[in-house]
Amino acid sequence: MSVVPANDDAATERLFVACEPADATRAQLAPLVAAAADRLGALPVPMSNLHLTLVFLGTTPAALIPPISNALANACGELEPLHARLRNVSGIPGNTAARLVAAVFDDPDDVFAHAAATILQRLAPICHVPPVPMQFWPHVTLARLRRALPLA
Repeated sequence: MSVVPANDDAATERLFVACEPADATRAQLAPLVAAAADRLGALPVPMSNLHLTLVFLGTTPAALIPPISNALANACGELEPLHARLRNVSGIPGNTAARLVAAVFDDPDDVFAHAAATILQRLAPICHVPPVPMQFWPHVTLARLRRALPLA
């Protein structure tokens, strides 16, 4: 994450809180990224950028980054390591056409949803978190499509 100098009161950053996959998981996702690019002409997400978003903060004043970081350190210190099993590769649930290809993970005990809720609770007093228009969806975006396509 880059940070605009704090002396600019109008400085903002586009922020999100995410889980980074382990190297072994990245290696397992690599063929899926390549297949999406090859078969669909999609723009692959660089392997170093793969992540599972827990909370999207959006445009946030840079001055809030230190208190956000402190709150996240406290919240994440309370969480157990997160483990998941790949369910499938799909587009956004409920959409007939998608602009992204995602690796979707099972979350039978709602551990990702619980982590997201814990983080949201800690960040609520510090910054505005935009509402999410859908149920929590544990996924890693693998590629972005140039145009919306129906994905099974």
